[in-house]
Amino acid sequence: MASDIRSTIDPDELPRFNHVLDMLRTSGEQYQMVYRADLRQVVITYYRDGRLKTRRFKTTSHADEYFRKNPLDGGRRPPKGNQGNQGHQQGQQGRNGRRVVISQ
Repeated sequence: MASDIRSTIDPDELPRFNHVLDMLRTSGEQYQMVYRADLRQVVITYYRDGRLKTRRFKTTSHADEYFRKNPLDGGRRPPKGNQGNQGHQQGQQGRNGRRVVISQ
């Protein structure tokens, strides 16, 4: 299994990946790294000179397993369904005893 994110990058792409990652870390630029399992790519997005830049890197066959065990978002997942909107809604008791949701 891959033990480092660099070991999940295709060997042909590795020098370019190292260059981009080292450049971003030394410059202090904010960046976002996402693994696209459907495309088998790691995508790095960042701002440079006022423009949004995107760099894509092919991955090895071990990338799926690595990112399943080491998610880039720290394991945080977006809420499913309508759970994300519950903070903006107020529930009340309806006539038949069911909860009625009123959007604010």
